[in-house]
Amino acid sequence: YQRRVHGAVNAWYGMHLFGEATGQSFLSTLGKSMLLMEAHSTNYYWHVPVTHEIYPKSYNHNIVGILHDMLVEFQTYFGPQGFFIHGIQLLPITPVVHIMFHPHWVSVAFPNFKKFCDSDPFCTYSGFVSFMHAEWALIDKDAAWNATANLPDDVFSLECAGGNGNSRTNTLYFISAWGNHPRAQWPSDKPICTVPTHLDPDVKPRPQPGRSGRSGESASSSHPVLNLMVALGVLAVLWAAVVYSGAHQRITHYSTVLRHNVERRRCAESRRLLEASRYPESELSMF
Repeated sequence: YQRRVHGAVNAWYGMHLFGEATGQSFLSTLGKSMLLMEAHSTNYYWHVPVTHEIYPKSYNHNIVGILHDMLVEFQTYFGPQGFFIHGIQLLPITPVVHIMFHPHWVSVAFPNFKKFCDSDPFCTYSGFVSFMHAEWALIDKDAAWNATANLPDDVFSLECAGGNGNSRTNTLYFISAWGNHPRAQWPSDKPICTVPTHLDPDVKPRPQPGRSGRSGESASSSHPVLNLMVALGVLAVLWAAVVYSGAHQRITHYSTVLRHNVERRRCAESRRLLEASRYPESELSMF
């Protein structure tokens, strides 16, 4: 089982940085690749997307505390408080946090984090309030900055279990470098595919008026015998092609290609807009 995922992500981040610092490109690339793989699984199994039904409906949380092979828990190994469960996923606060906390997901999950903290003074006494402010920054950097600047010094003291590995300076740096200004609505973390009607195979064309003037009725509809003969002739030609020339394989192939092309057209623009709007407030790149 795994008690939290942020430690694994930062381990790969450390490998990447070590490879960069020592000029070992293979080590750097390996660390970067494993980091991105780990972050991808984080955004699926730990930070549960609102559009995915991964766990049973009885698990009505959008974040995971402890994940087993056949069990998911909303708690930590040192306490069941909600702010522990949210906060441990941001510990330690490093640049990779912004990869695992998409603003769309944060906009849904953060109100719960804040509610847990505001209702229990131990969130501040334990230092976990600083992690709440780091997550807050991803949807409202100014509010997070002001709240962090006004935290008592005890939050970052050596006696504070949650804050003694952090500092006010590091938290403010993260907020300024990786935070976002608020929006009325954040783009989804999953592309919303849209495609013109004439490219979408699932959308049937509107019936057009025929020569008779009645909508959806062709001029030949008054000749059912002729229509039947034409249809039988077409079927006979198609059947002969399938039997004698293996056309069924080509038809399957071209049908698959067409379907994939339509799907690519359906999602290409949505994905482009999504990537362009993930972190619009910052010109910085982790890599």
